[in-house]
This record gives sequence, structure tokens and C-alpha cells, in this order.
Amino acid sequence: MSFEIQKSKALIQLLKGPVYRDSSPVLWQDLLVFKEQILEYFSHLGLSVFIHEDFGFAFLRQEFSLTDGGEDNSLPRLVQQRELSFDLSVLLALLRKRLAEHDTSSGDPRLIIDERDILQMLKIFLPETNNEVAQKKEIHALIEKAVDMGILRRLSHDPRKLEVLRILAALFEASRLSELDQR
Repeated sequence: MSFEIQKSKALIQLLKGPVYRDSSPVLWQDLLVFKEQILEYFSHLGLSVFIHEDFGFAFLRQEFSLTDGGEDNSLPRLVQQRELSFDLSVLLALLRKRLAEHDTSSGDPRLIIDERDILQMLKIFLPETNNEVAQKKEIHALIEKAVDMGILRRLSHDPRKLEVLRILAALFEASRLSELDQR
């Protein structure tokens, strides 16, 4: 495979979403080999590449603020920003907090959590209901959304167990966590 094709595959995958070392080792290696060229390419588009080599993930960010006016020097938003529901924000905040606690108390780099633990964590913050089945379905839908977003990954040997991926710490910064705590 030519170098241009390898580099193009890395560029395209970053445009599609995060790249993980664990799930795409060849693509990850290409990303590191062509790192400088990839950084330069995306800088022309007003994007920065966030690469965390220790934890093995990379994603795109649009760092600068865009003007809402019709100025000729402003660029349109390329990286989508999603408005999160309150419940999903609470889930991510709780997972982020759990990840921080795990980092200070454990030497294991991976945080594995059971669906039942997530259910218990979230129940405190959701309104009381007489329909526990509906509430469990709602929480399960939130978990699936976090899986789809690449925040959680189901373990293949036990699908009720989930790994909290380190990208959460980069996407959900401490400042946002304290803002949600105040709410």
C-alpha cells in the first residue's frame, strides 16, 4: 500500500470520528508515522488533532471561536458539536468522576463498570417513578448512546460489563464537570 493511501486512510478516519489504538492498530501506527503531515493538513481546515499516545486515542477539535456575523475570514464549523440531554450529561459527568476516582485509587489503567452500577449511580439523579421498567429502559438507552459516542465499550466476554474509555477525560474536561456539579 502506498504512503499516500495510508495517510489518506488516517485522515478520513479522523474525519469520521476518533481513532483508537486498540481497535485499529495499523491505522494508529499510520497516524503516528504521518503525524506531522496530518497535523499540518488539518490546521489548514482550522482543526487541531488531539492525540493521546499514552492512552491510545486521537480525535479532531475545532479550537478557535467562530464569529456569527457574516465576516469573510470566519470558517464554517466542520466538527459537529452535539447538545447533550441533561440525563446524558449527568451520566457522562458521573462516569468522568468515577474515572478520576479510579485513577487516584487504582493502578489499573482500565475502568470496567457493570451496567447495574451505572443504573444505581443514575437512579439518584433521575426523578422518582412508579415504573421501574421504563426507567431501566431509559437508562439502558443512555448507556447505548454513550457506547455509540465512543465513551463506553462493551466487553466481548461479558456484554453487561463496560469499559469507560479514556477519551471521556479529553472530551469532558474538569471545568465542565465542576459546572455540572454546581447545577
